[in-house]
Amino acid sequence: MKLACHFTLMTAVSAQGEEKGRWVTGQTLGARSRISSMIPNNPRRFSLFTDIMTHRNSNFNVYYGGSYGCHCAFLASDRPLTSPGTGPPVDDLDRTCKNFKSCLSCAREKYGTTCISELQEYGYTKESNGYIQCTDQADTCQRAICECTALFAVEHAAIDDVTNGFLHYMNYPMFKHQEICPHLCNKEKFDLSNSSEHLEEGTSDGRYPSLEFLVNGRKCYEKEDGSQIVWNSEQQRWEITKDGEVEFVHLSDQACPPKEGWNLTNEDGSVGEGANILVGRPNVGPEEAYDGQCCANPIGPFSIFNSVSQECCSDGSIAAIGDC
Repeated sequence: MKLACHFTLMTAVSAQGEEKGRWVTGQTLGARSRISSMIPNNPRRFSLFTDIMTHRNSNFNVYYGGSYGCHCAFLASDRPLTSPGTGPPVDDLDRTCKNFKSCLSCAREKYGTTCISELQEYGYTKESNGYIQCTDQADTCQRAICECTALFAVEHAAIDDVTNGFLHYMNYPMFKHQEICPHLCNKEKFDLSNSSEHLEEGTSDGRYPSLEFLVNGRKCYEKEDGSQIVWNSEQQRWEITKDGEVEFVHLSDQACPPKEGWNLTNEDGSVGEGANILVGRPNVGPEEAYDGQCCANPIGPFSIFNSVSQECCSDGSIAAIGDC
């Protein structure tokens, strides 16, 4: 059967008048009004942050860039820089915001609950090449917050492609981040193994990396030949397609494509008998155990490492266990 579901694609768009960089774009008057109503009365929480960000990238705009994706929410609460996002990052830009907030979380974990960007003043000098030199004493709360912010400025400025306008939820309410983000799949790719006797050997087998946009509010996975693992919001089910036809379905509304329990589809599109396929992480093996921990760097930003297979070295770098 031909794929008949109607997909809503959240793709990269460019608004009229948009400048280079993901954080600046044309805004409607209504969007500006909504954003202005959310700006906190106390500007100190943004003054040092925006000074560092604009030193690295003069196009940085916290009021528009602060309503993006699942983690770049810098206008959503009374502690907008500290409050964590939810769900997996939706793209590379969102990932830089998640890393930044994880860095600040590690600083708070080490130096106490008052070690948050909204309450602390910290010192730095601005170099002519766009970099920041943090000046507070090493191994202090203020130094840690500054280092997190300085790194974020560099990572943000490195992403200079066109913004994905549909992920700016202040301008495009279709991206309902509070509903979508907590339920997004956090996997970047899946492997599919198919040994169903009803299909040609190897049909639909292979690795399915996630696409850079959302399909019906979910991540879509597609391999090189165009086969997809996709959420069909109209029929409320996961589907695996090949050449535009639905081969397998799963009547589940969970965030990620289910591992087992898939069915074939009948000619009329209804759910058929069970199929012997397995959807999993690369190589369809057991998932690697993960225990994220903070790695402190007295004169640099914190980073996150997997304590199951990695260790934090004394200089703040991360290495495989035993390799420091």
